[in-house]
Formats: sequence, structure tokens, C-alpha cells
Amino acid sequence: MFGQTALHFAIRGGHLNVVQALLMPQLRGSIVNVADNRRNTALHLAAAKSRRMTKLLLECGADVNFLNMRNQTPLGVHILTVTRDDPTMTEILLQHRANANAPVDKSTILHVALDKSLLQIATRLVRHGARLDLKDESGKTVFDKVDKAQLKMLMAKVAHPPVWVPDSERQECMECRKKFGSLGARRHHCRMCGRVLCSACSACHVRAKKLPFPARRRGKKNKAEKASANTRVCNMCYEICTEGELPSNNNAGYGLRAHSETA
Repeated sequence: MFGQTALHFAIRGGHLNVVQALLMPQLRGSIVNVADNRRNTALHLAAAKSRRMTKLLLECGADVNFLNMRNQTPLGVHILTVTRDDPTMTEILLQHRANANAPVDKSTILHVALDKSLLQIATRLVRHGARLDLKDESGKTVFDKVDKAQLKMLMAKVAHPPVWVPDSERQECMECRKKFGSLGARRHHCRMCGRVLCSACSACHVRAKKLPFPARRRGKKNKAEKASANTRVCNMCYEICTEGELPSNNNAGYGLRAHSETA
């Protein structure tokens, strides 16, 4: 049926003991990544069904980023089929280096998770590098789809440097919607979320060491900023970076007075 192996059938039937027998050392190398006629491996099926089977397959060398005929990884299949906002399976796959930016049709798994209101799963994806600037099939980024509370929840889990939203794609501030070019509306990038913002919405500065990743120097690729240097962030990211700190006399409003440089 659909060119499936005994391992596929054992997983579909939920027969863990049979799966364990088929994955004995003498056989696992020849069967664990065999795909059916739709290019689904055993891991694609397990990711939609069983944590124990998924972990077993991964421990036996299953390819966590194998693409089926619909261009879906096992993690993508899991996100599409899961009905509860339980990040356990997502975390298992991500811990084995599943691609957090894997495509799903013309979208990404992060967009699918958010479209299904799977916020806990979405935060795990972001923690493992899912990009908020990638677009869905409608041309929208995550920044365009979530409210402020949800965005702050996602940004609080960021652990990787952002890809900056291109200046050319935005004619207005991504926070207050003020048109660029009007008085006080110069373009700046938040060094933490990568959004294009006006001066007022990116007037905060934090020490580079406060960011959850090495800050890069403005205008210099792959050059790390000094930990003591001030780096521009938006109001929301300033709150995340300084949460739990006592207000400083050196800060005004959300943070240090903005410098005059563009970003």
C-alpha cells in the first residue's frame, strides 16, 4: 500500500514492539529512512502519532529534515496534524536539529503554528531559530499577523540574530505606522527584532551584552559589537532586555536617549 514498508505499517498500527524489532542494529540502516510512494518516511508517520516512536526513530538515525512529496518535513507534518498546543513533540524534533524554518506549502511551520493558535509551539520554534521576517502565502510576515502581546511573547524567546526587514519593503513604521520621510520619521532597525521603525519607536538603547545573541556592528557583516557598546532596540525589545532591572537615572522613558545615526 503506497509502497510502504513493514516499519511504516508498524507505526501506523501503533505497534511499538514491532517497531523496536525492525530497528534492531542489523536492520535499521536499511529501513529507517526508506520512503513510500509519497516520499513519507517512517518518521513522517510517527511525528503525527507517537512521541516514543519518534524518539526511537531519531535515536536510530532517522533523517529529521527529509522532505516528502508535499515538501514537508516530519516537523511540518506534526505542526499540520497536531490539535493541542503541546510543544513536547516539537521540542523532541528540534533537539535533533529539525529545521525551524522548514517550508509548508508556500508558508513556514511558524506561520502554520500561529494560524492554528499554537502559541507554545510557536515560541519553541522561535527559540530554535524560526524567523519572524519570512512571509506566508499571502505575503505577510509574523510581525504583520500577531498582536503586541503575542509578539512580545515570541520575542522573549529569541536566541538568534534577526534578519533585518528590508527598508524597501516598508514605507511606514512597523510599530506606529507613521510614514517614513515625514518629520522625525527616519528609518531605523531594532537590533533585536529586525523591524524597520521610526525614531520615536526605536529610541531605546541597551548594552550589547543584554541581547540574547552577539550584536553585530552597524554596517559591518559578521563583526561582533563590544559587549559594553550601546545598541538600538525598539521599546518592546527594551522591556524584554531590561525586565527585572531597577530604573536607571541614565535612562529616559524606555531607555538611553537615541543617538542621531541611522540604521
